Amino acid sequence: AADAVFVWNFYDMPFAEVFLRRFADYLKTGSAMYVRNEDCLDLIRRGLDERGLRRILLVMDGLEKIQRPWGDDMEEGELQFSLVLELLKEIASGNLPIVAILTTRLEPIELQGFEGYSLIRVGGLSKEAARALLRACGVQGSDERLDQLAADFGYHAITIYHLGRLLGDFYNGNVDEAYRLPAVERIFQKTGVQEIDEINRRFIKVFARYEEHLAEQELAVLQRVATLDMPLSTPEFNQIFIEPGDMRLAGPLAGLSLDEVQRCFDALQARQLLTGYVMSDQPPRYGTHPTLSYYFANALMDDDIDAFHLGAREHYEQPFATTQIRETGSIRGVVRTRGKVRTRGAAVGPQGDQTEYPTEPATLNLLERIIFHT
Repeated sequence: AADAVFVWNFYDMPFAEVFLRRFADYLKTGSAMYVRNEDCLDLIRRGLDERGLRRILLVMDGLEKIQRPWGDDMEEGELQFSLVLELLKEIASGNLPIVAILTTRLEPIELQGFEGYSLIRVGGLSKEAARALLRACGVQGSDERLDQLAADFGYHAITIYHLGRLLGDFYNGNVDEAYRLPAVERIFQKTGVQEIDEINRRFIKVFARYEEHLAEQELAVLQRVATLDMPLSTPEFNQIFIEPGDMRLAGPLAGLSLDEVQRCFDALQARQLLTGYVMSDQPPRYGTHPTLSYYFANALMDDDIDAFHLGAREHYEQPFATTQIRETGSIRGVVRTRGKVRTRGAAVGPQGDQTEYPTEPATLNLLERIIFHT
């Protein structure tokens, strides 16, 4: 049994340095929020030693959010934050009493070759499980026909599920409709996107038809949550898209009450199109599958995408619009920003004026959201 368990969801908070600080906080009494990034690993090591922990279970979900997807000067799967890589290498080398489970769509290539690292490809459903799932969704046909359908869609669980819901809910379970789905090239005709792996290609084909049958207001909610690519609570969503009274932001959601918006969220969650994340003392937050974020990022018009992000940015900027932040938290005579240290009272700027920097974690999180949406 594990002495302690720490779970981090990068879909909900895709900031590597925040992960390191929170993990260090968890292992050691006292805040690690104001220390340098480089000191977090020492705090983690000391916390393990001082508390005498012999077996920690660390779960890092959605690691691809901090991995490199592609590029001319990088390899797919490289971690973008060297200190997280250093931590994982120490774990894979057996130097820390931690068992780490990483879930990701991109293999972390830097961990290949370490004795303590093993790759488990989740793979697809079994033939029997895929057939049972299709039948549970209302798809009609012989075992052989359903087995062939599952094989044609790669036995991929979420694709098989949504394919089954599409056929069962809207086409009376008719298997033939699965072979009339639109081509991905046609879906992305205006953007020219074609470089899509086979799993995403199948899912997008299913969803593009599924999208046609969603209620207009549910689709509007899904478009907005997926485009922002960061889980939102229902009150946050309402404040960003509906309360400003901007028709470009609200679209068909204009005038909805918070309860009506929540019903849209609930309906999408019931279809597994939104995933709810339960926070300890906050309203649930809802996010989308990465493929849906990818789909809307390429299927929506650029000006719609820009408007959604601008609306989010303006929402998170509001606390700074009326007051000047003058937080003064410090450690050993320095004022903290994430990743940088300035001596208190140091001359900064062309006129040598003195500047105080925000230090509170809540403020820094807010600033990161503003940067993200900018």
